[in-house]
Amino acid sequence: ISIPRPSQRPAWSADPPPPPPKTSHASPLATSAPVLSLSAPTHAQSDCGAWNTASFFEAATRTGVECCIASGADTEARDEYGGTPLRLAAGSGTAGTVNALLAAGADAERGADGGTPLDHAEENEAAEGADAYWRLNDARF
Repeated sequence: ISIPRPSQRPAWSADPPPPPPKTSHASPLATSAPVLSLSAPTHAQSDCGAWNTASFFEAATRTGVECCIASGADTEARDEYGGTPLRLAAGSGTAGTVNALLAAGADAERGADGGTPLDHAEENEAAEGADAYWRLNDARF
């Protein structure tokens, strides 16, 4: 029986690579194993500070809107033009963001300047024709 020399070891028995060098500026948590998080899901926005702005709803997901509502965002807030989050979501968001607001009880009849969220959804290709669009339409009656 012949014993292989170290240079003749098969690849499957090779020693594991050495660990990466430690740096003094690294956080002790940076190299630790991931921790299971039980917090609410993350969303496109880093926080809900931009709530009730068109830019928020242009980037928002349904989950993001649900997280903000769960964090206390006001579904009936008014922006400087009198618009509500539902109006902004209908005009520049997705059907999912509109549905999240409707599920949270946002008023589908309440709008700025006599208009309703449905008026703004008619101009939004992402919402027009979707279930959310028809829910806004039904709220008129």
